[in-house]
Amino acid sequence: MSEVIKIFVKPAKEEVLVRNPERNRHLKVAGEFVTKDAYWFRRIQDGDVNEIKGDALKALLKKIADAKAKAKKEAKVIEEASAKTATNPEKN
Repeated sequence: MSEVIKIFVKPAKEEVLVRNPERNRHLKVAGEFVTKDAYWFRRIQDGDVNEIKGDALKALLKKIADAKAKAKKEAKVIEEASAKTATNPEKN
């Protein structure tokens, strides 16, 4: 059995939808890991996607992780505010 190699790709242009046949949907605009195969090689060669690697990949993954952490923190604040409003409704 051969080893599965993953690469990180993202659409070359945000407005162009690129099909991800592995997941039966479009590739995420922020990019995602995919199996390195002929399909993705062609997408790279055609200029539909860019392979992100090295320091650029590390920076992008950190940016994505930071955005997720920020969204989680904001959701918690909203949830706490909603719970507070539900338990202590203001009187008009």
